[in-house]
Amino acid sequence: MKLLTTLLAGLTGLAGCTGTVDPAPEAASPSHDPHLVSQVGLAEIRFGDTREVLERDHGLIQEPGDCAPRLPDQPAVSPVFEGDRLVLLWVDPPLHTPAGLAVGSPVAAVRAAHPDAEDLPAPADPFQFHGLIVTVDDRAYLFLHDQELVQKLIIGFDRHARLVHHEQFGVC
Repeated sequence: MKLLTTLLAGLTGLAGCTGTVDPAPEAASPSHDPHLVSQVGLAEIRFGDTREVLERDHGLIQEPGDCAPRLPDQPAVSPVFEGDRLVLLWVDPPLHTPAGLAVGSPVAAVRAAHPDAEDLPAPADPFQFHGLIVTVDDRAYLFLHDQELVQKLIIGFDRHARLVHHEQFGVC
């Protein structure tokens, strides 16, 4: 009975964690899920890493005609830099957030997982999306959507994610 009570208490505590993100970037632990992108980064790639580190350790390249640098071993991400530092990752499937959200997820699923998400109305440009932004300290998950499905997922520093939505920072 004591074991059952302990298990139930543990499961009850875990139930409150569903659909949330880690409280702080330094609290996140590496995951064995190769498709998980958190507010810290993707696998061994961390927001704030330098181009030099990403070139040396992850093969970051940018060839003539490329819109932006790319990581050959991570074709589902597009890195965005400010100066020499990685500030954002544009993320495509099969990559997803800790809540399991990805490009193609219903907006209702984003709202259910993150009821505190801030609405960002679409700018006047008819080719821009509405946004939902979830902040965790100085990091953010930006879900750009057409009011039905997530069309773009951008993860990184909050300030830069907001610039993507308002000023199209990091867009080729």
